[in-house]
Amino acid sequence: PSKPSPSVAAAAMPSRVRYQSTRGGVHGLDFSDILLSAYAPDGGLFVPELSTMPNHIAGLHPGMTLAQVTARVLEPFTGIALADCEEICAAAFLSFNNGLEPALPLVRAGRRLLLETGAGPTLAFKDIGQQVVARLLNHVLGGRGERATIVVETSGDTGPAAIEAVR
Repeated sequence: PSKPSPSVAAAAMPSRVRYQSTRGGVHGLDFSDILLSAYAPDGGLFVPELSTMPNHIAGLHPGMTLAQVTARVLEPFTGIALADCEEICAAAFLSFNNGLEPALPLVRAGRRLLLETGAGPTLAFKDIGQQVVARLLNHVLGGRGERATIVVETSGDTGPAAIEAVR
């Protein structure tokens, strides 16, 4: 995403969920702290602290779009207002499945239904996360009046999915 979302002027509130390193050296971080870090300083990955995680996600019901469900799941983990999460997620999934709903269709294979995870702009399942994360970065940085340069080096489908997400 090249421009911050219109509602970016309102800075994100600290997330209710706090984050820690899988190696135990870092605790109590906010979502914006971990979003802007590749790894924890102790070399671990960031995970939610179990004691701060919500017991349930409010407002979920059948018939919701992928963007609506994703926004409701993200809100308590990010501290970003639900309306902004909805805007971020709607924009992230707009290019999926040629703009049609559902963004990730179910495909019948005999008696089974399979989730089509290759419906994003690069046809890689990684588009699902990359499109959302790129817009979360844009939102958080835009709220701070900052920009970032993202350098991608990889093989396989991760690089194209990351590059497409930050165009």
